[in-house]
Amino acid sequence: MSLQPNFDPGPIKEKMWQAKQKFVGDIIKKKAKLTPDRIAVEWEGREWTFKELNEDVNRLANSMDKIGIKRGQRISALSGNRVECAQIMYAVAKIGGIIGFCNDRYTELELQEAIEVITPETIIVAKPYFEKFKNILPNMPFVKRIILLDDMGETGFTSLPTYEYPKLLEEGDTKEPGIELHEEDAYFIVYTSGTTGRPKGATISQRSSVMRVMYNMAEYQRLLKVDQDDNFIARGAFFHVASVDQMFATHSFGGKVIFHDGYSAEKYVDVITKNKIGWLAMAPGMLDRLIKEIKKRDAKIVGVKAVGSMADLVPVEEMAELTTLLNAPYLNTYGLTEIGPHNFSNNVIPIGAKYNALSKAEGLACEVRLLDADGNEVPDGEVGELVIRTPMMFSGYWDNPVENEKVFYDGWFHTGDCLRRNPDGTLDFVTRVKYMIKTGGENVYPAEIERALKMHPLVKEAVVVGAKHPKWGETPIAFVALTEEGKITGEELREFCRQYLSGFKLPNLVEIMPFEDFPINSNGKVELGKMAPFIKAAEAKIV
Repeated sequence: MSLQPNFDPGPIKEKMWQAKQKFVGDIIKKKAKLTPDRIAVEWEGREWTFKELNEDVNRLANSMDKIGIKRGQRISALSGNRVECAQIMYAVAKIGGIIGFCNDRYTELELQEAIEVITPETIIVAKPYFEKFKNILPNMPFVKRIILLDDMGETGFTSLPTYEYPKLLEEGDTKEPGIELHEEDAYFIVYTSGTTGRPKGATISQRSSVMRVMYNMAEYQRLLKVDQDDNFIARGAFFHVASVDQMFATHSFGGKVIFHDGYSAEKYVDVITKNKIGWLAMAPGMLDRLIKEIKKRDAKIVGVKAVGSMADLVPVEEMAELTTLLNAPYLNTYGLTEIGPHNFSNNVIPIGAKYNALSKAEGLACEVRLLDADGNEVPDGEVGELVIRTPMMFSGYWDNPVENEKVFYDGWFHTGDCLRRNPDGTLDFVTRVKYMIKTGGENVYPAEIERALKMHPLVKEAVVVGAKHPKWGETPIAFVALTEEGKITGEELREFCRQYLSGFKLPNLVEIMPFEDFPINSNGKVELGKMAPFIKAAEAKIV
């Protein structure tokens, strides 16, 4: 039996429960009431006030409800970054729907696998990705309706009900939908690959989203003095959680969200010379281009409160130079999709600093422990797996009880990441137990690449690891053993993988080596720790 509260308010319990709840849709509703004329979003030169954005959100929400999208139904979206992403996120929140954005770089196979995880009744698709979606639609009988973001004329590709997004906005009512919700309603699904390489749907509730906003605001205000005049460039796609969390926080402050579809150093400089920015989101591989563009134009920055993410993967010299040019510190955080971004955000890297170790400081939003393989806490200085409790916690992986049992036990979430605690209480990230590779801001999992390589009939063994990359932080490299009759080059194998993998997942290098050279243990598994000499030799060939 689960633990119950130590106080029962009696017959008013239900009414009291309703009075205590807060939802994502309340953010835009409240700002439209308090600051209706402030600018909420900007996209391709056009601006929307909070009042205008909320009216569009309500039009969409009411139209969705009218065409049969109800509380608890799943929706998959395939689109680049654009103002409609904000409208969709808030509208789905108001009707109690569950939204999952798919990576727009997925191959058809990857896209189908991701969509099949949540079996949505509704698909929202933008024009650039229409052909890819059309080709896999016959394999998805669970889809009941389609919403086209763009005008594509007479498509005639399906007998399913198909709706034009602009018409849904035009015909919808501006009144608040008024649908009763629960704070633990599933709301946002973010895909994250597992150790098998198959996608998992990390399910974030309305409650978790709101808590992330609250802690986000508290940390940014305390550390950086962010206020309503600080804006955010939504460059990161909405299939990642960072842009979504930051959009909600920026709007809660009263700031503007500027939509960019992808990264352009030129456009970034255009924005930061005209707008104050609270957090300038960056990832490895972006800093050098921004540095060059700022210096080339001798750009005068209006004001940036903080820059960056994934500090551990950024070259020290680049970090020091960019923070100096922007006159802004670098965020030194650790976070996961599952637990939110602000459990370890208690410090920043000072302007111009060149640190060898980027120790993280625990925030107030979490309780953490470092455990050994037997579940015992490790002493300071020793490496242990991070387990955590936080009100920002996700609600498990969608329809995946086996994986949920693995990560939730003993009242803690087990991250699969190994950290070390220092005497001063700070924490150093050591390694990813799951061997995930972070390359240019994207998560890449070795098992996924290994699976693609092993689809080739001449491949006997394949091992993928992360190697250091001067630009992207990390990059995947593969070591392959061929069958006895195998005659194929590493580059040919890399090209073979293109039919199964997005470009950013392709191994930077494929090294062919004898099967006998693989350090295989008695269980038939390659001991990755003994691959170090091969990895070191391969890193010299990385481009």
